[in-house]
Amino acid sequence: PSSGNRQGKEGELRRPLHLADGKAVPVVLRQPYARSLEVCLAPGALPGGRLRTADIAKLRTQVVRMLRLTSADEAVAQAFATASPDLAKKGPVGRLFRSPSLFEDLVKTFTLCNCGWSRSLTMNESLCNHFGGPHGAFPRPEDLAKAASGRLRTRCGVGYRAERIVRLARSMASLEGLEEVSAEEARACSMKVYGLGPFGVANVLQLLGHYEEIPADSETARHLRQARGIRSCSLANVKSVADRVYQDFEYPFLRYWTELWQTYEERMGATAWAADAAQYRLLTSAHMKVKRQQYLKPTQVLKRRKKKKTGGAHAGTP
Repeated sequence: PSSGNRQGKEGELRRPLHLADGKAVPVVLRQPYARSLEVCLAPGALPGGRLRTADIAKLRTQVVRMLRLTSADEAVAQAFATASPDLAKKGPVGRLFRSPSLFEDLVKTFTLCNCGWSRSLTMNESLCNHFGGPHGAFPRPEDLAKAASGRLRTRCGVGYRAERIVRLARSMASLEGLEEVSAEEARACSMKVYGLGPFGVANVLQLLGHYEEIPADSETARHLRQARGIRSCSLANVKSVADRVYQDFEYPFLRYWTELWQTYEERMGATAWAADAAQYRLLTSAHMKVKRQQYLKPTQVLKRRKKKKTGGAHAGTP
């Protein structure tokens, strides 16, 4: 499309995506209007060529997955907004950004564990720079299946994760269909992935759209101590504390993550799409000092919903 006036444009998302033949191209996503999404190749991305039908379908699949644009995603977002009105009043909620592919999500789960946030970013950047081709795309399973774990460890600084990443890349065919099964089946299958512990399994489940479990870590403990005022929360008891706090909410993980993410945006001083990308490196415990937040309790949400159903009228009210 032409680059004319796009009234209401909030910004752009730029990242490489893969075509049907596996080639990566730089893509620009824009939302010029409330219910309009533009997916464009960056200028010069496909010199002298045209997108085939298969390429368009491949790009669409990746964008729909990344932004959670299915009707099921829409239903979850609406239900969550209704169940958590205190969070919804601050802006749209219920859709969590994820990767264009399951493989990328799984690798990023490995690079998220047992390290600081800045190192997670650095490892992912190195994977893209060394194995992602000329456009720095996130590598495909085929790209990393050929790599020796020692080379991956040396060039990308992923440490012990190297063997896990390579073994995952070589076994992705066994995970085909994981996104179509129930939460119980997804959990059982994820537990068989080499190197995925309890945190990793819980994280994979939420990435697959199953929001019942919370992948609790040191950042969860910090949030519960600061934003919810539970001073006794520690890394030793964070899983049980998180389960107790969120178990009565609809979509427990969505509730937890939206609370956390809204404090992140306050720290960055802007919503995610408006913040400078460099600000993301501030989202570490050393930089996060959050005031106690006034969150609704699950019982308060239920009372509000009941009141709404009855029109908010009390006996004797005209």
